[in-house]
Amino acid sequence: MLIFMSAGYFSSRNCRREYSHAVAQQKPIVLVHETDSIKGAPIAQLRQECLAECAAYIFGRSSSQLRTVVPYYRINQFHTLSLLMIAQEFLFSTDLIGNQINQPEISLQFSDQAPYANICSDKPVCIAVSDANVGAAEGAAS
Repeated sequence: MLIFMSAGYFSSRNCRREYSHAVAQQKPIVLVHETDSIKGAPIAQLRQECLAECAAYIFGRSSSQLRTVVPYYRINQFHTLSLLMIAQEFLFSTDLIGNQINQPEISLQFSDQAPYANICSDKPVCIAVSDANVGAAEGAAS
């Protein structure tokens, strides 16, 4: 089941019925988080809105076993990356392939996808780097 975590998802009556059933049936779950601040909400807030009896299964039972959350970006190049990450999480969450391969060994891409080195934005991008992160400034500059 894909859970698209937008503002109000976990408090919606119909959505609660869907995710409660998925938890009861122990269905594989892929979490996708809306990154647009107008349409989304912080993950901590979404977790609080989730039914208590479902939260551990949906988000993970402990801080060392948190479920992967795929960020959903609407910017063209990053939107494609979000879709690839969603597909990859679905593959890893199923019994068909999830337990049979090491996750880093698989890499999905669209047939006409540009290499990541060619991803660019028409708008200015601000990147914050820490002085404690050796090499971060040089990487950001490139």
